[in-house]
Amino acid sequence: MLVQIAPRVTQAMRARIRRTDFGSITVPQMRALRFIRHIPHASLGELAEFLFISSPSASMLVNRLVRQGLVLVKVPAENRRRLRLTLTAKGDAAVAKAIELTQDDLADKLRVLSPTRLSSINKALDLLLRCFD
Repeated sequence: MLVQIAPRVTQAMRARIRRTDFGSITVPQMRALRFIRHIPHASLGELAEFLFISSPSASMLVNRLVRQGLVLVKVPAENRRRLRLTLTAKGDAAVAKAIELTQDDLADKLRVLSPTRLSSINKALDLLLRCFD
C-alpha cells in the first residue's frame, strides 16, 4: 500500500512547490534543502546518495544553492575533503514555507475523513515512521 501511496503524495508535494513562487528554486533543489535541514552538516556524498545523483551533479546543485544564498559549505579543519552543508536563514525559511504549504494541501485533502479515521491513519503513520528510524 505504501508503495502505491508514496508516489501520489510526492507528486502532490512537487505540484505544490511548482505552484508556489520560491524564486528560482527547483524541485530537486528543494529536496536537497529539505535533506540538509533534516541532516545538519550533511556531506556532499550523503546528499548525492539521497538524491540518487552523482557527486559531481550534487556539487553543481550545491554550487547553485550557495550562489542563491540558501546553503553554506563548511570545510572542517580535521578533514578538508569532507565538506559539510548547512542551510542559511534564507534556505531554512524556504524549506519551512514549503513544508507549511504542503501540509496545508495534504490537510485539505484529508478533511473528508472522520476524526476517527484520521486518528487511525496518524497512528499507523507513526508506527511506520518508527520502523524507519
